[in-house]
Amino acid sequence: MLNSAIRRLKRTHRKLAYTTNASNNWSGVALEERRLSNPASVQVEKLSNGLQIVAFPDVRAIASVSLHIHAGTRCENSKTIGVTQFLKHFAFKDNLVKYGLQVIRDLEKQGAELTSIVNRESLTYHIDAVNNSGLRKTVGETLRSILLGEYRDWVLRDVKKSLRREATELLSNPVSTVFEGLHREAYRNQGLGSPLNIPFYAIDGITHETLGNHVTSFFTPSNMTLVGTGIDTGDLNKIAEQLFLSSRDAPNVTHPTQYKTNYVGGQSILPGNSDTHLVVTFGGPPLSAFNDHVASIVLQAVLGAGSNNTLEAFPGTGVAGKLARNLINKNDWIKRATAINIPYYDAGLFGVYAQAEEGHAQDLVAGVRSVLQDVAAGSFSPEELNRAKAVARAEFVRQMECRETLNEFLSRHAVLGNPITPAQYIDAINQVNNDNLSKVAEKIFSFNPTVSITGDVWGFNKF
Repeated sequence: MLNSAIRRLKRTHRKLAYTTNASNNWSGVALEERRLSNPASVQVEKLSNGLQIVAFPDVRAIASVSLHIHAGTRCENSKTIGVTQFLKHFAFKDNLVKYGLQVIRDLEKQGAELTSIVNRESLTYHIDAVNNSGLRKTVGETLRSILLGEYRDWVLRDVKKSLRREATELLSNPVSTVFEGLHREAYRNQGLGSPLNIPFYAIDGITHETLGNHVTSFFTPSNMTLVGTGIDTGDLNKIAEQLFLSSRDAPNVTHPTQYKTNYVGGQSILPGNSDTHLVVTFGGPPLSAFNDHVASIVLQAVLGAGSNNTLEAFPGTGVAGKLARNLINKNDWIKRATAINIPYYDAGLFGVYAQAEEGHAQDLVAGVRSVLQDVAAGSFSPEELNRAKAVARAEFVRQMECRETLNEFLSRHAVLGNPITPAQYIDAINQVNNDNLSKVAEKIFSFNPTVSITGDVWGFNKF
């Protein structure tokens, strides 16, 4: 479904020690405004080599371990564009310890599953496994073998073939296209504006030397977080010992914290032979501005989501929000619309994604503008506020059912030095009031807009 695709696009997180000097209006909104005590149920430890360990108890039979390497696509430059996507694929290939087939076979013996995930702020290797006596050994050996990748030419050719196939498929995906254009214009090709999906021209430019140099620079203990759910800190420590037999940190290494991004705003127009796909965003709160971030989650629920496809519109998804009431229900040419809120550590995007039938680009822009102007006015009824908080809570709980998302949540807040449980996050949502919503809306809509539109763009001029 579209909503799950958008959630995958919104997955983000990155490294320890980001400064909280977020760009523009979020500058100076630091963590100190809501410093949570270290909850007993989230155990955080930092090893002598800099590796951060985060453990969270869970009674389910499946244990999950994620190794977050805080070097996503925002850390790439003109010579290394696409290197992170290559490294995602190499998780399943031959390395210095095991053949690729051995990696998969050993995981299957343990009843485990390996997933590699790339987003703009991190590269994650995630393992779900039955929690038994063999878990620690299997997970530790698998993650260590991935870190000791061997980038042979014949394997590199195979990965390039896979990436060309993926790039071809994405060319016909208007949702991917419109979100890539959004980030490119919002951040003007700097940091977060780097492409998430590798462009065709960059595929042949990646060599085994490029991969090796990138790994040397970024795959260091102090640039990683090891998160375990349903596994205690002691077992995580044992896994960490297997990962690094000796410290690989270099004193003068360039870490991702040096890759700062400022929100700029702009406009991307890419005509195509499809429905109109439109994204309009403004500068949203970064994750480091915790109070504003939580308020924006509720504001997102005020906007809600909706679809003229009855299979996609069901209670609990925001179909009573402003987008559904004031836009979708009044126009049968709109196929779907949803509020989007993409928080990064030092920046953010907040706005609306919408899809309409061909021939209605101008009408779609006018409709989205009208709804956003209504929200920017900052007036919300008690009923609207309570409904939005209920939707925000329910959506968050659904997201936390996914172990990958839960581990990412734990990692992101621990990286900021502010470990928090899902229950505490829900409590923060409950505390949002009308004044919080009005203030965060005022900040968000004070930014220049970023508009990305693809498909049928006839009649569109500017937002």
